Amino acid sequence: YLTENVDEFALKIMNEYEGKKFMNVCDQSLDLDSEDEKKALEEENKQFEELFSYMKEALGDKVNAVRFTNKLSNHPVCLTSEGGISLEMEKTLNAMPGADQKVKAQLVLEINSTHAVAEKLKSIYDNDKEALAKYTKLLYNSACLIGGRTIDDPLEHSNLICELITK
Repeated sequence: YLTENVDEFALKIMNEYEGKKFMNVCDQSLDLDSEDEKKALEEENKQFEELFSYMKEALGDKVNAVRFTNKLSNHPVCLTSEGGISLEMEKTLNAMPGADQKVKAQLVLEINSTHAVAEKLKSIYDNDKEALAKYTKLLYNSACLIGGRTIDDPLEHSNLICELITK
């Protein structure tokens, strides 16, 4: 289902079917949590604002925000979008002939709050900010690859993996 590039545009126009609203699972506004879960996640994100600010700074304009999520079960990270343009819409619009100006989705790097990676990031932030910047770039590139996106600098990605493995 929904394997064509035009599908997401069609669903945006249709908006709902038989009273059921269509939602993109990569959209930040997707809300499946209980009130207690939302509150706990919000508090954890507030507690680690400085960590996320540092991580966002390490990525520059590649993402609009970094935060913990409880949407993931196995993967450590994912990219979601805020605003009206999703990741798939960005790809489709930029692939169109005559697309002089590139459309850019507002990306969010979401980190699985229950994954071991989250604990590692918390400890690295307190002890080694230089290593945190490297891990952040590695996680961003991993999220891109998981989401079917290309990474900007494959050589840097490979070098980061080798450097962190041999550390």
